[in-house]
Order: sequence, then C-alpha cells, then structure tokens
Amino acid sequence: MKKEDILQYVEGKNGNILGYFQVPFPVYVVHVKYDSVDSDPFFPLYKAILRYTKGCPKMNKTAYFANMIGFEKELVDVCIKHLKDEGMIRLILGDYKVSEDAERKYLTANNRPTVKVTGSFLVDGKTLDILPDFIYQNEQRLSNWDINVSAHKAIDLSLNIAPAKQVVQQLDKSNILDVLGLETAGVNFEVLEFDKKFLIGANAVFYLDNQEEYHKDIIYNGRNLDCKATGSAITYTIELNNKGKDAGKWSFVPNLGYNISDSKKMSNVALLAQSEGWSAILSERYKTKDFVFQIETNPTTKLPCIFLSETLLFTSSSPLDVIEDAKKGYIDFPVKSNGVVRIKTKHGIQSFIDLIDTINDWYVTPNNNGKVIALKLSQIYNDWRRMMVKFKLFDKLERIDCDCFIFNK
Repeated sequence: MKKEDILQYVEGKNGNILGYFQVPFPVYVVHVKYDSVDSDPFFPLYKAILRYTKGCPKMNKTAYFANMIGFEKELVDVCIKHLKDEGMIRLILGDYKVSEDAERKYLTANNRPTVKVTGSFLVDGKTLDILPDFIYQNEQRLSNWDINVSAHKAIDLSLNIAPAKQVVQQLDKSNILDVLGLETAGVNFEVLEFDKKFLIGANAVFYLDNQEEYHKDIIYNGRNLDCKATGSAITYTIELNNKGKDAGKWSFVPNLGYNISDSKKMSNVALLAQSEGWSAILSERYKTKDFVFQIETNPTTKLPCIFLSETLLFTSSSPLDVIEDAKKGYIDFPVKSNGVVRIKTKHGIQSFIDLIDTINDWYVTPNNNGKVIALKLSQIYNDWRRMMVKFKLFDKLERIDCDCFIFNK
C-alpha cells in the first residue's frame, strides 16, 4: 500500500496517524490438480459438426449447414479442419467417419467431458485456513522474504498428508472455488505441493482516535485484516535504536512484539525511544552539533513533541528544514520495512515562517516585481536581507536586487 492509502484509511477512522510499517504475512501457495468439465467454448460447435458428419458423410453441404446453425461458413471450416487434425473426423473410402474417440468425447455423454485441471491459491501460512475474501479480489505480490522462517506451519507431505486433507476439506464451502479463482465445477481435488511464500502489502498502522485512545490495526489493501498469519498488532511498537546492520547509527525500526511481557501495557504504547537517539537523529536532520533539543511528552499518550526554537533555527545549517517542519506541525521519519513514524512539532518561529511564505508567494506570482516584495519584506522584518542569506535564498535575493538596483522599472 502507498502512504496516501494508509493515511486515507486512518482519516476514514477519524484518527490521527502515529506510524505504520510493513509486517510479515506468511502464506502458502497451494498447487492442486482436480477434475472439471471441458470449458472449450467451441465444444457445442464441434458436437454439431460431428452430428452433421454422421448425417452427411460426403460433407458437401457445409454452407447450408453453417447457415442453419447460424455461424459463418469460414468458422465452420476452421472447426472442421481442427477436428480432422485431431483425428476426430477421418476420410474412409470416400466418406467422412466420426472416430470412436469423438463419439466418446462429444456424442455419447449428454454433458461435457471431464478434463484434468491444475490451479493454485493462497492459504494462511500458520493455520492453512482460507484467507479473507478481499485478499483474493486483488492482484497479489509474493516474495521469498524469510527473515523469520518459523512463521510458517511446518509441512512435509511425504511424512504427513493431514495438511493436504485440511485444505481440500475447505474447498467444499459455498462459492469458495470462485473466490479462489478455480473452476466452479471442480471436484476430486488433490494437493500437489505447498510453496512457502510471504504476501507483500500488509501493514501495522498505529493511530489515535478523537479521545486520544490508541488503535493498532493490521490492514491489507485498505481493509482491516484479521488472520493468524499476521496475528495481532497490539504488542507491536516502533523503536528508536542503534542496533542492527548499521551499528551505532540511530534509526526507527519495527518491533513485532518480541520480548514483550505485558501485552496490556504495550497496547497503549506506539513508540519507544531514548534521549540519546533523539539527539542523534535531530542533529543529523538539522545539521547541528552539540545542540540540546527540547522534547516535550504528552501526559496522556506519552508521545513526544519536538519544540523548534529560534535558537535552533539560527544554529541549524539547514534552517529551511526547521521552517518546513514547524509549518507542517510534524516530522515523518522513515521506519525500516517501508514505514513512517510521525512525530509532532511545536514552535516559536512564526515570524520566520511568515517571512518565507511571503517570499515564496511572491516568487510564484506572474509578473512579480522585486521592488514590491522588497518594500513588503521591510515592513515585516527589518533584517530580511540577512535572513534570506541565512536561509540560502540566493536566487530569489538576486532577483529582488536586480529589480531594485539594476533594471529601470
């Protein structure tokens, strides 16, 4: 799922997003063979041609026959050629004869003949249960991603056929064959193989409702997902740590409930972080060194809020990032496994936000004039020229100076 799809899901719940990340979704691809009826759309036409052949061994009235059954003669000729090539119609002593195979396949039985068909479908990787219907209604992307191979139920058909029987029994449910993309007339199912895979697209989503109550949902394709394969997200959290492949580098990573002893307590926790980690990632973001950041904690939700001060603005080597984060009111930090954690911000730099907004609005206005914006900026902030240098707005400042001092406008 894309970020905008997840945000839309949370918005539909009247919630405020806290974060999300992709979760493992272990599945088995079950390969089966079974009996079904011949679905060849030309079967009725072949049957009619064979009856025509038996009634007219010379087959010299094909044009009349085609007209009688309502088909173009060219199509009938193609079908006759196919039947001849397949040995269903044979020329014997000047007459065309219907073969015994053709009699059995097309004429003896009233119904279409039975054919062997193969197919495949997904089941829950932990329980072998059929997944929720909406899983099968969309294109599925699979991977061999197996950082946790123990997630799957162990299966060895050479030692135990019970898993195969369990899956086959579920195929008797009403309309299930159509849901799984198998032929609805299918019978006598036999499991050939279980192929261990992971389904891509399930996400754990954390958000607060209007009463600041925590919600931790697992969703797939915009729908709430409840199955054993993904389990419950109640103990899932996002952690800020410096472990893993990039040892020493602080980053946000998902915790799928490992080493959690108090599930009830963790249901109201979305983020685990240390002050050392905050200092590291914020220093990197704003390109500062040895700066002491102000981080407040919401007394109800225990969630952090970063205060962006004027001191930080003037200390940072990327002040426009400070401005942008203050204006949005949040920062979206990346979480490993294609996720995001949203951290709130508050600030005391509104005058600088207004300054940047004024400059940007002027810059995108057709037929803008540097003299006009210079006058307007001087009324907002006396030292606006130095601030534009601080914010590295060199192109825009050059444009203003050209209009004010070079061109006679």
